[in-house]
Amino acid sequence: MNNKPMHPQNDLPLPYTLLTCESKAYAAHTVSLLICFENGRIELEGRRMHLQAGNSILMRNETQFKIQPKSDKIYLLHLEATVFDTIMMSQLADCRIIYDFLTLDENSHDYLFFDYGRRSPQAESARNLLRQCMIHDNFSDKLLRCCLVQYLTNLQRDFVHHLVVSQSTMVRHHPFGQVLKYIGENYAEIDLKSAAAHFSYNPDYFSAYFHHHAGMTFTQKLFEIRLEQALRYLILTDMPINEICETIGFKEKSYFIRRFKQRFNCTPSQYRKQHQKTST
Repeated sequence: MNNKPMHPQNDLPLPYTLLTCESKAYAAHTVSLLICFENGRIELEGRRMHLQAGNSILMRNETQFKIQPKSDKIYLLHLEATVFDTIMMSQLADCRIIYDFLTLDENSHDYLFFDYGRRSPQAESARNLLRQCMIHDNFSDKLLRCCLVQYLTNLQRDFVHHLVVSQSTMVRHHPFGQVLKYIGENYAEIDLKSAAAHFSYNPDYFSAYFHHHAGMTFTQKLFEIRLEQALRYLILTDMPINEICETIGFKEKSYFIRRFKQRFNCTPSQYRKQHQKTST
């Protein structure tokens, strides 16, 4: 794979607009895709988030965001409503999170944050999409549509593990999306029993329902979300480890450090130091 930055052409056929991101504010179009091939930062609807190579964000309509710093390896692809015609939507009908996201009401400010890595199939499909954006010929529209379906389908394919629910607004009409949204907003306080009660489910039924849709247990997903949030505190703040531990819902610092090391093969302090080295 050639790692040289790709540069958009000015003659990209409508209804697509591709930009490399500057340090300025933007507003999303009907649908906008932010695709990262290097680390950066984004302020999204007033929330500050860290971006890593391989990350993608889907944004709807008037979502306000700002990229920092300027980068020629973070791309912004705006898609007008005409892209998502009947044929396109029929091809995405089995991608329920993506489909429901695309069919939200107009003037929605919703967005979805995916933390796929730079070597994932999702990142490769993003490269294919962007390559087609660099070409303008009689086949461009057809190939762009094919690449867009591939990209969005790949986002859906493993979303349970890579949709960062604590950094996303969720699809409000998607039942399992509502469950993930609730966990993402309340991960520090909840457990299986309280989450089941919130949705008026028997805990055993809720546990089976969650495992069926997520492919993992409720407890496993809860730990994953807490650890995802720990990474963001370690990267974006100087908060002490014991304070991070309490904030994300772990009662014992030693248990938090042990689970973190099992997941990331380093301690929280080591992770913070490694990130500081790569950021300088």
